[in-house]
Amino acid sequence: MRRALLWIVLLTAYGLFLFVRVGLLWEQEAKDTLLEYQGQQVTAIGTVSADPDLRATSDHLNIAVATINGERARGVLLAIVARQADVAYGDTVTVSGKVEQPQAFETDTGRTFDYTDYLRVQGVSAMMSPATVVDVTAG
Repeated sequence: MRRALLWIVLLTAYGLFLFVRVGLLWEQEAKDTLLEYQGQQVTAIGTVSADPDLRATSDHLNIAVATINGERARGVLLAIVARQADVAYGDTVTVSGKVEQPQAFETDTGRTFDYTDYLRVQGVSAMMSPATVVDVTAG
């Protein structure tokens, strides 16, 4: 009996945790303004919010955006830029390019990869590819 009660308490606590976590995710997404600029050529200023993902020919930068075209904005933008050895976590960057919503794509094996949800888990709601780094200020 005691063991069953413990399991009920643990499962209830886990359910409440998930409920709160999903609520926080929805709250964050409701405040996100990046997709209002979808399809537009913009200049965005923000802080690199994760270590840059360095690839062979490009860097993937997650940028917590503060302004777009001089107006307050909010959200995390994945900017895919040419190799930039001088960009690091915490730097303030200015990037320019076209804001797009991430799209699912078909892999080499014929399966569909849901890139939108993959980035959503990381807090990324929009992307800019290709993006041009205009300015970097060390953080």
